[in-house]
Amino acid sequence: MILVTRQHNFAAQPSAKLKQLGYKTLNLPMLHISYMYKEIL
Repeated sequence: MILVTRQHNFAAQPSAKLKQLGYKTLNLPMLHISYMYKEIL
């Protein structure tokens, strides 16, 4: 099994290619960006 750590929209193409080659893939993005809505003084 191959772990693909890209965002979901960028992981589809590599995962599809790997599946064509006979590999199992697991798509788990390892980076999550969240914004803090605090006023900066």
